[in-house]
Amino acid sequence: MISITKESSQVERDKPVYAFLYVAKTGVSIKETQMYHLAKFDNYQKRKDSLIKNFSILLKTKKTYRMKKIYVFAGVAVLAMSLTYCSSSKKAAKAAAAAPKTTYTANVSTVIAANCTPCHIPSQKGNKKPYDNYANVKADIDEMIRRIELNPTDKGFMPFKKTEKLPADVIAVFKKFKEDGALEN
Repeated sequence: MISITKESSQVERDKPVYAFLYVAKTGVSIKETQMYHLAKFDNYQKRKDSLIKNFSILLKTKKTYRMKKIYVFAGVAVLAMSLTYCSSSKKAAKAAAAAPKTTYTANVSTVIAANCTPCHIPSQKGNKKPYDNYANVKADIDEMIRRIELNPTDKGFMPFKKTEKLPADVIAVFKKFKEDGALEN
């Protein structure tokens, strides 16, 4: 008995007897095998052509995609630079540095003269702790702020004889004086 170990294309070339035996053993004709290989090759060609087509499209779109990336990156960089130079914290720091500090002589003494007379000014016959000097105001600033922030119905409210609280901007002068370090001049 002859065993066939050759490929179908080799069998057909060599001898027709072997071709017959190949068909008898496998049940597939030589033509069917050749058609299968041609179909396989056609599929390979189609895949290769579609890959080449897709790659060429990708190359065309990659250029525009790359440009979009560059534009987006440039836009983000410009935005970051503008936000860095326009930051509110830098403006606030400049404003704070430019704003003069609240001092006893320039700010607090005038507010005390306008709102705490006659009780806390000895020259106007005041009989309470005098606030016409820097040392007393500096020593009592916490207590002064606490009392002027009370409601008129609360015990210890100042100014004592008034029925309304001091305006918020006047209270802010005392608070700013404390925040700035209770400076005299």
